[in-house]
Amino acid sequence: MAKNISVRFNNDHALIAWHYNEVIPGCIGFALYRNRNGKAEVVQNRIGFEDGNPGTTKGKPMPSTEFPIQRFVWTDFEVRQGDKVKYKVVPMIITDDKRELLPKQGTKYTALITIDTGKKLAAYFNVGLISSQFYSKLGKDAKGKKLTPKSVVTDTANNKLREFLGGGLAKKLFSLLDELGKALFELEQEDLLQKLIKIGNRCHLILANGAAKNKTEDKNERARTALQNSNVNLYNRMVGSGHLAHNKFMVITDKKDKPLQVFTGSTNW
Repeated sequence: MAKNISVRFNNDHALIAWHYNEVIPGCIGFALYRNRNGKAEVVQNRIGFEDGNPGTTKGKPMPSTEFPIQRFVWTDFEVRQGDKVKYKVVPMIITDDKRELLPKQGTKYTALITIDTGKKLAAYFNVGLISSQFYSKLGKDAKGKKLTPKSVVTDTANNKLREFLGGGLAKKLFSLLDELGKALFELEQEDLLQKLIKIGNRCHLILANGAAKNKTEDKNERARTALQNSNVNLYNRMVGSGHLAHNKFMVITDKKDKPLQVFTGSTNW
C-alpha cells in the first residue's frame, strides 16, 4: 500500500499532511508521532468521537493514540522556533469495538526539519488574541482576578502570558532592539521603553499620542517625557479623535544610514 507524508512549516507551527492510495478497511483515524530534538512524542488531539470517550474530559488534550486524528492534515502548534522535528503517522482501526494500531501500515518518519523562518524575507507571528478561549482561561492573576490587556503588558509578574501572546514575533522584535543596543497604541511596556532609550542617539523614533480624543491629549506623556530626557531623537505625531497613528515599522541602517533591514507588519509595539 503506497503512502506518503510531508511537512511544511514556519517559525510558529508545522503543517503535516499524509496520503494513502487505498482505503484502509475499518480505519477510524491516525496516531501522529513527533520526534522533537531526539525525543519521541505522541502528538495530542482535543477532538474525540461524537459518542464520547469514557473516562475523558471534553476539550482535554489526549494522545492521538487514544483520540486518533480523523483527517489527513494536522497543524502542530506545540513546536517552537529552533526545534528539530520529524513526524510519522500510524492508522488505527476498530474491530468488534476494539481499537488497534497498524504500525506496519504507518509511514516512515519525514526528513528532519528545523522550525525556522526565511532568511532574506522572514515572517514572524504572535500567538493569540485576548478574545480567545486560551486567554479567558489563563488571563488571571494569582488571586483569580481577570487581567486587563494593560496589566498583562505592564505587570512583570505576568510576563509568561505576555510572552506567549507575543510569540516568535515579540521575541524577534526585542532581539533586534537588543542587537542595536549593544506595541502598543500607548507605550506602556517598560522593558520596551528601556530598550529604545538604550539605543540612544542612534534611535530616531516617531511617537504618536495613542488613542487620544484630541491633539492636546497625550496617552504617551510618561513615555514621551522619559524619551525626551534621554538621547533618543524623538518625532511627535499628534492626531485627533477618530485617528490612530499606525507607525508600525522599523528601519535598521548602518553607520552611514544605508538601510540594512526593514521590520514591519500589523503588530502594535
